[in-house]
Amino acid sequence: MQDKTRKNKDLGDRGEAIAKRHLESMGFRILDRNVRYKCGEIDIVAKRGREVHFVEVKARAVGGVGAALEAVDGRKRRRMRNAAELYLKDPRNKFNEMKLPPCYFSVIGINCDGERPRVECLLDAF
Repeated sequence: MQDKTRKNKDLGDRGEAIAKRHLESMGFRILDRNVRYKCGEIDIVAKRGREVHFVEVKARAVGGVGAALEAVDGRKRRRMRNAAELYLKDPRNKFNEMKLPPCYFSVIGINCDGERPRVECLLDAF
């Protein structure tokens, strides 16, 4: 793996680990991570109460407030929605189609440009 690609992957992995801990500190239970379908990917699937959150994590090495959150564009939102539909229909995940839980799309931005990463969490982002 090339040096830049490796650094980006390491930053992404670090960001997802920070996001996971942040969600858990807010009372979420992590159901899945890095769920992939042909139509898209979901970084984290988390549950709190009856709510299910499909979470996109964006980690940035540099950037001001909101920089990571702004990276979730319309194309990415469509891909997440499509992947979430498949996730909910997948019988392995044991969701009853007649009684689906309230579902939300959330974004967690991790800005790692200082000594301590800054976490920005936007629940029900879109």
